[in-house]
Amino acid sequence: MIGNSQVIIVTLASWWLFGEKPNRYILFSLPMVMLGLLLISGIWDENPYGSDPVKGVIGGVVAAIFYSSFLILYRYSNRAQAPSVNLQLDATAGAASGLLFVGLLPLSSAGIEPLDFSITFPGHGWLLILALSCQVIGWIAITYALPRLPAAHTSFAVLLQPILTILWGILLLSEQPSTQQALGMFLIFSAIIAVTLFGRADNTEIES
Repeated sequence: MIGNSQVIIVTLASWWLFGEKPNRYILFSLPMVMLGLLLISGIWDENPYGSDPVKGVIGGVVAAIFYSSFLILYRYSNRAQAPSVNLQLDATAGAASGLLFVGLLPLSSAGIEPLDFSITFPGHGWLLILALSCQVIGWIAITYALPRLPAAHTSFAVLLQPILTILWGILLLSEQPSTQQALGMFLIFSAIIAVTLFGRADNTEIES
């Protein structure tokens, strides 16, 4: 959930770097989203932190910074609105190359296991379906939307991921989220609707 705090970083960074000044609806939605993320994460539930909370928080903050950087660069690199498939192919090739490089490094002492190239079923079959459906189709849609919408809009829309994760868990896995998690889902979903309907980011650089 800490990683999804990218909505704060992307909104403020786009304002600072590209002059996309968010209106009051977006600014008012930011604290609502952060509270919703905290509630979904179960921070006030019993035993929410796991066995190593310090490393978890540090990892989440680092993930949020890199995730935000990726979204901003990904959007900025397609200002010419090239075909989404081309851009996603480049990003996928870069991610796969980086993962292969890191996976071949001797990092066992740091707790990172080397890559295992063995193929097993049905595990890898499910991963292939996940890759083609959620990742390929989903990120083609995101790639198409990024250069055509303000960064704050797409950043808020991506927050549907943690909400739908809990929803699919309820429908498919019979999971039962707590009252706090349900309230967090409601807050984030309300913020997304408000930003989609009323949010606007004025380009102050163009206006000036």
